[in-house]
Amino acid sequence: MKFSTHEKRMRHPLAKLIPQILWETLFVNELPNYLIPLMQEHDEHLLNQLIDEARPKRPYFTTDMLRMWLVIVLSHPELTTESLQQIADRIGMTDQMLFHAAVLWGNKNYFKYLMKQYSKSSLKYMITENNYHLFIQSAQRGDLYIFNKISQILRPKLQQMIEAKEFSAFKLAAENGHLSILKFLAEKAPEKLQQMILADNFFALRRSVEKGHLSVLKFLVEKASEKQQEMYAVYHLLFRIAAAVGHLSILQFFAEKSKDNLQEMISSGNYSAFKVAAAAGHLSVLQFLTEKAPDELPEMIKANNYFAFRHAAINGYLPVVQYLAEIAPEKLQEMIAAQNYASFRCAAADGRLSVIKYLSENAHDILQDMIEADNYGVIRGALQREKETHLINYLLSIAHAFAFADQHYNEYFVQVSLFVTNKLSELQLQKRTVEQENPYAVFDITNPDESKLLFYILRNLIRQNDPARRDDILFLLNIPSVKALAHTEVTPHKSNELLRLALSLENESAAEILMGIPAVREMAVQNNFYRLEQQSGLDLQALAQDRESAMTALTQGEQQRLKKGINYYKPMLKQASVQFIMEELYAMLAQLYEQNPASITILNQDHATTIVLPLHWEELQNLHLGEPVYHEALKAYYQHKAHSAWRYLSKPNPWMHEHASYVYVNPYNTQEKWSTFEEYQSLISMLYLAVLDKTMPCLDNHTFESRLEHFINELAFIGRAHNWDTTRSIIAGNGDVITQEFDDLEGDRPSCFSGVKRRLFQSVLDHPFFMILTEDIIKQEIREFVRQHFKDSIDDKNRNAIKTAWEKGILLEERTNEDWAALNAIDICQEKLDAFIRSLKNKYDKEQLVFFIPYIKNKFALNPDKEFQRAHLLKFGYLHLEELFESNCQKKEKNQSELQGLNQFGLFAPGEPLSTLEHSTPRWQNE
Repeated sequence: MKFSTHEKRMRHPLAKLIPQILWETLFVNELPNYLIPLMQEHDEHLLNQLIDEARPKRPYFTTDMLRMWLVIVLSHPELTTESLQQIADRIGMTDQMLFHAAVLWGNKNYFKYLMKQYSKSSLKYMITENNYHLFIQSAQRGDLYIFNKISQILRPKLQQMIEAKEFSAFKLAAENGHLSILKFLAEKAPEKLQQMILADNFFALRRSVEKGHLSVLKFLVEKASEKQQEMYAVYHLLFRIAAAVGHLSILQFFAEKSKDNLQEMISSGNYSAFKVAAAAGHLSVLQFLTEKAPDELPEMIKANNYFAFRHAAINGYLPVVQYLAEIAPEKLQEMIAAQNYASFRCAAADGRLSVIKYLSENAHDILQDMIEADNYGVIRGALQREKETHLINYLLSIAHAFAFADQHYNEYFVQVSLFVTNKLSELQLQKRTVEQENPYAVFDITNPDESKLLFYILRNLIRQNDPARRDDILFLLNIPSVKALAHTEVTPHKSNELLRLALSLENESAAEILMGIPAVREMAVQNNFYRLEQQSGLDLQALAQDRESAMTALTQGEQQRLKKGINYYKPMLKQASVQFIMEELYAMLAQLYEQNPASITILNQDHATTIVLPLHWEELQNLHLGEPVYHEALKAYYQHKAHSAWRYLSKPNPWMHEHASYVYVNPYNTQEKWSTFEEYQSLISMLYLAVLDKTMPCLDNHTFESRLEHFINELAFIGRAHNWDTTRSIIAGNGDVITQEFDDLEGDRPSCFSGVKRRLFQSVLDHPFFMILTEDIIKQEIREFVRQHFKDSIDDKNRNAIKTAWEKGILLEERTNEDWAALNAIDICQEKLDAFIRSLKNKYDKEQLVFFIPYIKNKFALNPDKEFQRAHLLKFGYLHLEELFESNCQKKEKNQSELQGLNQFGLFAPGEPLSTLEHSTPRWQNE
């Protein structure tokens, strides 16, 4: 068992029992797995058995025996000396080994006991063995009592012991911080002290600095040679070592010790101390050096082509990278670019995700160069290491990196496909969240880099040439910012890249969808449908002329639900052409308007003048109306259904609001704007045919006239959908205060892409082929069903208990079993849910409903592991079911109180009926 850090080892209940010196020297930073059962067992009989079983499946070395005996005694402090001897015998240890183990253990009492078990001659022999190895080991272990005892046994040979193995006792005592041992040796051999300090190229000094033993260092420096010039060179070395290992206190000691020489130590080796401290991540050392040599900072940072920054990044030390960027912001791009963007490339190669994120986010201007460095070395290296999923996903989230991977799709198929699938799922979730919070909100991506990434994901979907990806392509193109890029040069010198790729791959489905985007289609026309570069069998001009052959704006699920209508009216569409039908619809709307035009009445003293408003914008301008009258005229247009529908289909539409979203703008005249209707012309045409088709009977007592009127109203609403985004409070006829949406009567703000389809699906009233079931309809059915269920289930008998359980969630109090019993008692049972689904089957087309049954069941599924999903009342809490907790008497009192409060501000007269307010259709009634 290995541990990546000392802290992790110290958190392990067994490994932490081993002293650090033994962990490093005897165990070599690893606890063999076969020793763990020995440390866990407390029965001596079983312990003996385990010793036999734990013997390594190889020759049994002295080191193995020492480890086994030591882990047992360290984990079993209650063992007697007799037991320890028995364990040693069981392991097969000699007296020499056991004595050695006792020295390593450092237990004074056991060492005393063992000393008595051997003769003096035996002890001398064991200590002399292997060039006084036990003497050296006792100095390394640092127990002064044991060290003294061993020294006394061979007192005549003390000088030889001190000199053994190039003064190893002195060196190892210094390395491990045993100052008392060093003083003992210095006292016993003062004439050899300089040799001890100089031994092995100042080993004692170097290792005391590396290990951070400041007291030992001070002792050695005090005793060292007085040859200043010689020691200054050593101080430079030790200063760099201290910086490399991050021992700030030692650096401070040298700074105080050699004040006059400090600047030279800092600049030594081309600012080596600064460089190695950065490479090792020692922020406090960098701050110390910066403080001591502020004038040298530019040179320290620049040394060896920004070595400090590069190696801090490569080694993953984000705080150091941030610090260097903070103190030299003007050099950040140079630091990143050094050695062909080595900091970025090598950090990625070592999986330093946090550093990669920081560099990407703070050097946006050169991010493309960073990605392209070394022939896209960063992305190539990451994609070849499949386990680095977090790094791969982050890099692929950078548009330029994904573009490279997409161009090598066959090579990186697995990673790219997985990323695309996950990204699309993430986007779908974001879209659902946005729409749950506001059903009329438009899901869009505001970050240009993210939009660019989605463009390349769209390119990848087209490259896959898989019919199953059609809905994903539509989904991305329904995101306004992505759609706006469809024809542009996202990749330099590659305009209309998506369409041209679809053509080259003969991806007819993608080509059809893209040709439904006016800007894409216009550019294709301008370039003669790319005939010169085509090698595929697709006839793009034919697609442009025959776009009604497929409902390109519809997903596969939507096409399935419209299957009957599409199959029935498709031949008529082809025969008459979409263009002709749209022209007929446009002319019909103009005729309806002229038969019943909008008008305004002007009062001039006692005389009233009625002005009939013309159909066209230019004619309106020719009336030269004054500002107040002109403003009223515009309002009249906005309220006229036929004219609003006509404007929705106009290109351009001069009545468009100057800040309208989801519209097309003429790049040569930005005053000209129009809606996105062109993309839905085939669908609108088919629905118009259905509206006019008198061979199809009207259902539910509707008429052909009401069917046409409803269709026009829906087109009018699509043209002004976002003019209904504001709300107001009104008093209903029963005295209730309700919130109502209303038309702001400003310039046209048409619907977003998804909203267009939603409205069109419900634009044909009671046609046998177009009873189109949508998710919005299902949601409304569920809302009504749930509210009615709880309205029937909550009464005076259970109201207080349910209200108490509900309010505990608001107050963040823990619910009791009685609370849950009260909530679950009114859950919707399976029988009632089944009855609800059967009622929907009777009401709607079964073939359409089958798509929504899993959705319905999931809506009612409970999850005991999630607080808000343990009871239906909590799961559907967003329907404001708390209103049902009040009795009729309480509701009446509350309504009267609210009414009095609003009347204080003069918002409306008491008891004013709903019918007296401005007639307008709230959007929620149509949605």
